[in-house]
Amino acid sequence: MKNVKIAVNRAAGGFAIILVAVAMLAAACGGGSSGGTSGGSSGGSSSGGSSGSSGSSGSSTTGSGQVSLSEFKITPSAITASAGSTLTVQNTGTVAHDLVIQNSSGATIARTQSIQPGASAQLTLPSTATAGSYTAFCDIPGHKTQGMVGTLTIS
Repeated sequence: MKNVKIAVNRAAGGFAIILVAVAMLAAACGGGSSGGTSGGSSGGSSSGGSSGSSGSSGSSTTGSGQVSLSEFKITPSAITASAGSTLTVQNTGTVAHDLVIQNSSGATIARTQSIQPGASAQLTLPSTATAGSYTAFCDIPGHKTQGMVGTLTIS
């Protein structure tokens, strides 16, 4: 009987350790940053884009507008801008975010650096970008799959 009590106590202690480890991993996944550089401006990337698509909907911004990034959404989710225009990207969340724009082939046409909470960056769209629909998303690991996806329409 004494051996049974010892085995039960050891099993309970092991289970508690596993629960603590799982809780720590869950907290690390939701609250960490990618270790990128803080704030600052970004430059547009090269190569023009062709039209792409995304199923996001919502409000939109135009031209030199404001885009907000937070856990785990891009506001507005439907962005409208002109080729060569500049967007101000504000991180209103509590962890680092970035904004990546890709064409339908998956080629990145513009991206910000990692933006720390409370900071902002300028995202200049290439003047050579063709009119059409592009995918906008946060490239920090796990953020895109948690819903940080939107659409950029270049008119």
